[in-house]
Amino acid sequence: MSDEAIDIYQSHLDASTRLVFRGAAEAYAEHVQLPFVFRTAQGVEVIETKSDLHGDISQLHEWLASQGVTDYHRIARTARYLDADTIEGFHVTYALRGATPVVDPYANRMILKRAGTIWKTSYAEHEIADALYPRRNAQARHGIFSAQWSAEPAWAVPASDAALPIYAKTVAAIAEAAGGKDYDAVHAHYTMPYGIHHDHEDYTIATPEDGRVFWDALHWSMARNGADRVTVRPDSALFLSTTRILGYHDVTLTRDGETRFGPVRSRMILVLKDGRWLCTSVANALSTKAFQDGEFELSPDLPTLREIHERTKT
Repeated sequence: MSDEAIDIYQSHLDASTRLVFRGAAEAYAEHVQLPFVFRTAQGVEVIETKSDLHGDISQLHEWLASQGVTDYHRIARTARYLDADTIEGFHVTYALRGATPVVDPYANRMILKRAGTIWKTSYAEHEIADALYPRRNAQARHGIFSAQWSAEPAWAVPASDAALPIYAKTVAAIAEAAGGKDYDAVHAHYTMPYGIHHDHEDYTIATPEDGRVFWDALHWSMARNGADRVTVRPDSALFLSTTRILGYHDVTLTRDGETRFGPVRSRMILVLKDGRWLCTSVANALSTKAFQDGEFELSPDLPTLREIHERTKT
């Protein structure tokens, strides 16, 4: 354990905890790196926008108030540098009404990343059943992650700098195939089923033939705009787990290096299957209405994972 690391970690906990307790969502957002990934017993959640983060902090503040919490503390137990700009730390969360816990104290693990002079939370694991939000199960779930934490060395989500080369290689291969004439070559880069998401609509591709309408729309747009190549510019990527990568990129339709359509903001989730990284979900900032008319048209809205979840839940 590093004394300097635990001091930084505890200072981060103190500052961010005070902001949560005050309901200062905008100020709290300055202490978080987006996209922010956290795990509970319920699963993995990804917060992609400041708006969603503000909403989550407001919900947490509302939960604390609804439970009559008078003291809310997060106390560091240990911390260490993973590299010069990354700290891994472990802490215990206490939510008390007077001297009475409203939820059993529970263990947490967080990864902090240095952004200039500020240390920001980039990843967290909480040993609770679900997030501390109203109408969710706030019971502690001791031990669901700590078996991994106690391993030597402690398990860590691989660094984002390891994710980006994988993501870049995969989306480049998909783009190369998409610009060609062989639909099966494109289909080979996807799981079955997989999801396609535009600004206001979601599509499940359950069979190879289901995806042909998107292939046809792409090649119609290429012909209409005089493009002969699909070009991608990878932006960022991170591991959601050791077998899942979340990444962002821009797509353009080009000819001789000249942009004929785009750029289209896009996001993919890749999964590792039988030694290959495949796309299981792709979202594009494209107009649903235009697509229903058989065309591609840029949209300012790339649907977030949370928006897609709300639209598709049953």
